[in-house]
Amino acid sequence: MKKKTSGVFSKTTVSCMQETVLRQLVKIAGLHEMTISRNRNKAWHLSVTVKSRAQVLYLSTRRAPRSPRAFTRLEAALAAGQRICATRQVTLVVR
Repeated sequence: MKKKTSGVFSKTTVSCMQETVLRQLVKIAGLHEMTISRNRNKAWHLSVTVKSRAQVLYLSTRRAPRSPRAFTRLEAALAAGQRICATRQVTLVVR
């Protein structure tokens, strides 16, 4: 989060896309990196970086397309990532 001079925190903007749009973008532009991260609320978020863009794109929810989708289980986030990039093999890196 960024801190303003008045002491009030402002949220950073998050770029989100729905699964069908993100799948087409990855198919056309190519996948650079896919990351599954866990936040403080113990929810998993799926983010994708495409080769032609430098920004990180998050998988959005169906009902609220501007908010990132939170997964409660890692297996569900992995399955969504496999649907987006159409791969069967995944390498898991734990940091």
